[in-house]
Amino acid sequence: MSQHENSHSRNIAAVRNARTINLSLGADRYKPVKSFIRNDELLAYCDGCDAVLTRVHGGELDFETATSTRQDAFEGIEKYGTRIVNTLEACGAPAHAVDTARAYVGKLRGERVGKPEPASSDAPAGDIQNQISVSQKSYDGREANFRKLVELCRHHHTFYTPNEDDVNLPAIESRSEKLHNSNLKVQETAAVYSGALVERDRLLYHAETGLVARMEAIRAYYVSAFGADSAERKRLNGLSVRTLRNERLAEA
Repeated sequence: MSQHENSHSRNIAAVRNARTINLSLGADRYKPVKSFIRNDELLAYCDGCDAVLTRVHGGELDFETATSTRQDAFEGIEKYGTRIVNTLEACGAPAHAVDTARAYVGKLRGERVGKPEPASSDAPAGDIQNQISVSQKSYDGREANFRKLVELCRHHHTFYTPNEDDVNLPAIESRSEKLHNSNLKVQETAAVYSGALVERDRLLYHAETGLVARMEAIRAYYVSAFGADSAERKRLNGLSVRTLRNERLAEA
């Protein structure tokens, strides 16, 4: 599980620990009016939060697997494209076709990006989605230009007749399909992963019903029921919930 998901788990654990303290007081002493900090509601809520984190983690693993597969599929694509251009020229294709092919390969090189820095450890869904989007645009462009290169060779199939099996028309068509399929898989897994991230942020960090709000409400109840300097209130010391930006809130 990634570092930022561990941070979310700690937040949930803090609320669970507060619930344990509530239970130890007994139903005759811990009896808040606000339903969302009653013990049965806290249990259901924390279980729901853990379930969301499980979905996020699964989505992240699927996305990372798809991303790795795509990276392997695109490995060396610029050099492979250059070989295709040289083969097209060697086969006697018209000069304008060769120039167009070179332009496609030039765009392949120009759209290549390095591996992006990972989002910060407590990144909200939006930050991670933006990072995914930047990378996706690069791969979409490279896939499109390689496909155009293959279509150009297909159009000039009477010229493009190499004897080398790894750059003949079926081979480059197969490579184009591999790029498309791997890129599509990343898009599909990214959509599922992003959806889980949005669900996580909404459930865990809702301004009125999220972890921070519940911890603050529990703390406020202890102050009102037992007093700010009471032994009961001090049992909450050390329990805290952090926001997505790592700002400590609701520290007991």
